[in-house]
Amino acid sequence: MFITLERPPSPAIRSFALPRASLPTPDRDQLREQAHQRLQHLLDELRDIDGLERLERVGQVATEASAQAKSARQAAYAAALSASFYSGTPGLHKVLATNDQNWLQLRRRALKSQSSPFLRTATPEQVADRARELGIPAVPDALEQLPELARAHVEAEEWALAIREVRDDLVRSLYSASVLNPHGITQPMLARAAGMSEPRVWQLLNPGFRSHRPHHGNRPLYPRKDGA
Repeated sequence: MFITLERPPSPAIRSFALPRASLPTPDRDQLREQAHQRLQHLLDELRDIDGLERLERVGQVATEASAQAKSARQAAYAAALSASFYSGTPGLHKVLATNDQNWLQLRRRALKSQSSPFLRTATPEQVADRARELGIPAVPDALEQLPELARAHVEAEEWALAIREVRDDLVRSLYSASVLNPHGITQPMLARAAGMSEPRVWQLLNPGFRSHRPHHGNRPLYPRKDGA
């Protein structure tokens, strides 16, 4: 006589991850067009200002725009990383207006796992624990905030790109110092007016060179000066 043993029912599997996020994606083309319109209004206001004074005004706006873009990017990425690590929400690269590879690299860097398959092999709970150990903040209502934060990020980024392009063009056009014109506008003068470092000004004026210091392999061709 055989006794048939019934297999106990399998425990219900509770998914850690939320469904793939269906969130609005920032319209980068529209925000870029708005940035260009805003830029045109600024240039209209500066139409009677020339030279270093014009560069100084544009440089101030560019510096503020870069700081705003950095702050907006950090806020958007903090919310996205929180939703990814603590809620397991997939597909957030679209709402950030980036591609999946960039988003993967960002998450790997945040978890300090650039050279390991951690994100591919870890469970959602392990990912959350790792994020907690690294002090990655859990943003309240991250998914609800993310669309607006992402839009603000892209909007600030497009504005910063537009105004920096004008600033850089001004730097190139105003540089006039040379052996034949020693009293012209010099690189240090441009750097001060634009709110930029002198090496960055040099790079703008010499786009074909990767560095202002010649190198041979990994060694400079001449020794660095003390304090350089």
